[in-house]
Amino acid sequence: MATIHVRREQDPFDRLRAYRIQVDGRTVAEVRRGESTAFEVDGNAHTLEARIDWCSSRGVELTHDTGDRSFVVRPAPVGWRVLLVPLYLTVWRASYLELEELPLEPGRTG
Repeated sequence: MATIHVRREQDPFDRLRAYRIQVDGRTVAEVRRGESTAFEVDGNAHTLEARIDWCSSRGVELTHDTGDRSFVVRPAPVGWRVLLVPLYLTVWRASYLELEELPLEPGRTG
């Protein structure tokens, strides 16, 4: 078993909405603005993604040898990319959210 940690930043988008964290298309957790969550996955290969409505992040492959991992989730259209929100909501909807892997905190092993 591996523990997956997901933290959502204090982003200006989707303030009142939770992002659904999914493993293999099944919701395993929800994370609101500024919150963190953790859950376990078995040793099989899985796909991790974040979703809100019809938009999502790109899938992250969790292989069978994956140990503990830590991610941050945030909306992709920040900075100048805010001008492209209509494209993120339509054409690039599978890239509206970003799941960025973070280094493990000291004391955590994977």
